[in-house]
Amino acid sequence: MKKQNQYEKHHQTHTPSSHQWFCEPETLHIILAVTDNGVPALTRYQRVIVTVFPK
Repeated sequence: MKKQNQYEKHHQTHTPSSHQWFCEPETLHIILAVTDNGVPALTRYQRVIVTVFPK
């Protein structure tokens, strides 16, 4: 049996309108990292900036 993480449990038991995560616009900085299988392994990093607006 697959163990559910906290994110999956939250979204199965709540509707999106029942819980508001942000009360004002928030800026999120997400760092993505991708590594190849070469020798030596090379890793590329990219930052993504997302602004979230509440409904």
